[in-house]
Amino acid sequence: MPLYVTVDIQCPVCLHHWDSMESRDEIPESFTCPECGSREATRILSAPAVKRVTYHDGYRRGDGYQLMKEINSLKTQKYNLPAEKRSDIDKEIKKLGAVSLTKKDKTE
Repeated sequence: MPLYVTVDIQCPVCLHHWDSMESRDEIPESFTCPECGSREATRILSAPAVKRVTYHDGYRRGDGYQLMKEINSLKTQKYNLPAEKRSDIDKEIKKLGAVSLTKKDKTE
């Protein structure tokens, strides 16, 4: 059973661009342009994928990642509590923030 791939093709004469489904084993070297009829149309190679530096949640993984995650979790909990109980969580956030700053100072 042949496997098919989508091939990006561009004509150098009229600059027309189109896609074509071709068998992966039998991709021709040149194509005929449907616009101008030129037989010089060639395959366009796509750029390689780039490795992500950050993750889906936007943070880089490093020393302070777990601290930032915990601080954000506490901030979420804080807004789900009544006003009189928020001060305890504020103290915890400040304490974790101080630890985070201390770690930054040591690495610089």
